[in-house]
Amino acid sequence: MELAYYSDYAVRLVNTEEPARNKDALTSVEAVRELFGANQQAARRATDADVTRFRSVRGRLRAVFEAADGGDETLAVDLLNSLLLEFPVSPQISGHDVRDEDGRPDWHMHLADHPSNATAGYTAIAAMGLAFHLTSHGVDRLGLCEAAPCRNAYLD
Repeated sequence: MELAYYSDYAVRLVNTEEPARNKDALTSVEAVRELFGANQQAARRATDADVTRFRSVRGRLRAVFEAADGGDETLAVDLLNSLLLEFPVSPQISGHDVRDEDGRPDWHMHLADHPSNATAGYTAIAAMGLAFHLTSHGVDRLGLCEAAPCRNAYLD
């Protein structure tokens, strides 16, 4: 099941902050909505309360990248497992009404979230995507930029 592409949700959220430069792009509902990219339906659920919630989750996701970057594989997994337990998802088959050349639906897997708020939905998908990336490619493929003062999260 190739769902590691959802890990980009985690990177986008973590990189809304540049701690060494004292910059934070996550300052409004509009900034939260931009994180969802093309998923405009989910973005519409965002409210002012999500700004604070997203910042909290961002710190927890950054801690996963910091642990991985520092070589503490067990801590990275433990932190990620904590997020997975708190923000569960359900796999779901989707076709999006897209047809292949034979006219059959283009079935593929999605992660269905059942959120109580926009932050819960986004975090569920980000954590699951990051978990797939970690288990498919290894914890050493997560990291933080070494160039000072960057420290952006990345996936190799």
